[in-house]
Amino acid sequence: MSEHTLAPPTSTPSPTAAPTPATRPTRSTLAALSWPLVAISAAVAACGMATVPSAQPPQWPWVAAGLAVVAALLGTLPVHAAAARRLARGQVDAAALASLCLLVGVGASIDAAARDGRVMLAVATAISAATVSILTPLLVTSFLPTRAWYTGCVVVLALGAAVAWWVLDGAGPARDVLVATLLASAPAAHLAAGPWALHSARHAVRDHGVTLPDPDVLPRAAGIDAVVLDKDGTLTTGGLTVVSVDAFERDHDRNLRWFAGALEHASGHRVGQAIASLSARGRLSAVHEDAHGIRGSVDRHPVRVGAPDWIGVSAPDTIWTTVGVEVDARPLGLITVADEVRPQAADAVQTLRTMGVGITAVSADRPPRLHEVAAEAGVEDVVSLSHPEESADVADRLRQEGHEVLTLGPGATGGLDADDLGLPDHDITRVSHALHAARRAVTSATAARRLATAVGLLGVTVVASGTLGTAAPLAAALGAAALTGVTLAIAGR
Repeated sequence: MSEHTLAPPTSTPSPTAAPTPATRPTRSTLAALSWPLVAISAAVAACGMATVPSAQPPQWPWVAAGLAVVAALLGTLPVHAAAARRLARGQVDAAALASLCLLVGVGASIDAAARDGRVMLAVATAISAATVSILTPLLVTSFLPTRAWYTGCVVVLALGAAVAWWVLDGAGPARDVLVATLLASAPAAHLAAGPWALHSARHAVRDHGVTLPDPDVLPRAAGIDAVVLDKDGTLTTGGLTVVSVDAFERDHDRNLRWFAGALEHASGHRVGQAIASLSARGRLSAVHEDAHGIRGSVDRHPVRVGAPDWIGVSAPDTIWTTVGVEVDARPLGLITVADEVRPQAADAVQTLRTMGVGITAVSADRPPRLHEVAAEAGVEDVVSLSHPEESADVADRLRQEGHEVLTLGPGATGGLDADDLGLPDHDITRVSHALHAARRAVTSATAARRLATAVGLLGVTVVASGTLGTAAPLAAALGAAALTGVTLAIAGR
């Protein structure tokens, strides 16, 4: 019995959806932008009045403290909310450190205004709040949280330095050192590393249809070094293509293509859809499709296309599907269809191989077909399955050997899949783009975080020593802002 009679009907793939027109910003987008606007406005006002004495209103220290409160509490409210949620889950990360820095800064600014009328703490706190607030839209996308030891180390150093300066020089210097030490830890730089790297990676692959939707999956995706794929829809398009048209008589080649292609326009089977590409649609009537094939009239000529034994002809042995064609009760020839291998499949396989990714092709289709498609695409490791579910066993074996596995294709299961990477389909040509973006994001974010950690600890040490004197809070805030900018540059490269 021919595949023509067994292949399930498939619908014609819909064309790629047109890009949606630009829409107005949503209410949630405007709300996300309002927090940085509040913090930045307060910081600009504080800096402006601090540098222009003529612009300072009466009770200026209290005005500065009020601007610090607005920037550090209202302008960074999402940061405090995120810190509270994560602390409730037992997570101590950069959001908690940022929240602590700003809350301590607000308290110290009010204390400074009440005690000695100094405004540097308020200005420094407002600048730090503005730096942190810019990153609030990225808070939900971090895949590389700051290690708890860094936050703990900063807090211990800050408290130790404050106690030491209290003993040596009194409460005022101790307060200044405490705030400056916390600000110098640059929590905004740690907040920025993972989210900005992910944003850059998504931007890099969006033209390839890849979305990388789950930040938590990204580290695993970056470690993928084995792909188990079902040949259908990955190495192949999922459809069939005509590989040979053999007319019994040379003069009948044109009629063979025309009548078979015209009639198969009425078929819903994969074999029929492939043959339909041979010609335009004719005038059809009395079309009927059954277990043997399809029959009907094309331009008033009776035509049958189906299993060779139904047509009454013999076909050569082949691993693919061959149908016979009869017109006006006369056999005209044979047409053979095969899996349509993606034009760029071999290049995609080679690209993955150069990235150190091993590829295993699996299928419950006839073994010769699997081997033929794999050879054309350049895949050497091939496993024939009795049932599609057995692909999970192949993935399990690779995982037990220490590999991070991606399973691709409708019949492949047992590892990360296309949805985890945000692939719109199972096309293997997209996989290398997704893996490259994931690896780059993790590498860049890790490098950025290491820099932020090293420079942050250095800054904390310098400030805690008292070397910078009364300028320490402002220097710490400006240094942290600069470090955040460098971190963004490294994470986004």
